[in-house]
Amino acid sequence: MLVTANQRLETWIRTVLTGPAVSFEPPRDTADEGAIWIHLLDLLPSPATSPSPRPSLCLSVRYLLTAWGQSPEAEHQLLGELVVAAMQCTEFDVEFQPVDMAFWQAFALPPRPGFTVRLRIEIERPRPAIPLIRTRARVRETGVTSLSGQVLGTGSVPLSGAEVSVPSLRLTTRTDHRGGFRFTSVPTGLASGSLRVRARGLERTVPLAGSAGRAAPLVIHFDIKEG
Repeated sequence: MLVTANQRLETWIRTVLTGPAVSFEPPRDTADEGAIWIHLLDLLPSPATSPSPRPSLCLSVRYLLTAWGQSPEAEHQLLGELVVAAMQCTEFDVEFQPVDMAFWQAFALPPRPGFTVRLRIEIERPRPAIPLIRTRARVRETGVTSLSGQVLGTGSVPLSGAEVSVPSLRLTTRTDHRGGFRFTSVPTGLASGSLRVRARGLERTVPLAGSAGRAAPLVIHFDIKEG
């Protein structure tokens, strides 16, 4: 990852300045010829550029760039050409905040002019391995039928407007003025799941085992005590 970022930056510098050497080694106080010194300063997290269920891992890599030469004039010439080209480059961001004095003291060098650039690195998240299916798939046919019924309130009075749902199938309907409801397409002989009835802030759950496809409508008593 970082090696790739180093190569990107070094390649760009060599397209701008064809003469001087490019080095990631610690700087020297003297140089026989012109050189551009690159120093990796820090790594910071960076937000993903686009929303995705599996967003890339993003980093911002900051480098210090400075120039060495046989004379201050030669150094300034190299650094000037490089910074102008950097400001015109869209591949990274240019920053001009000076590094701390302790940085130069660590290398036993006087402070030198330079600038920093930030490169963005995106790393694709590895996709999880999907296990191979080594057995032959079996297709089981399931018939479709209807499920109907009636919701009765206190005193066996038809309860209209009640919400009736089959959560396992994500089906929902409401009872008519006679308390009746009907689902036109459910698996034949529904052997699992439940029917949920909601009315006037109350709820009741009724098992559905074997209810689908039955000849007689399913009658659900939903007693509501008046306040």
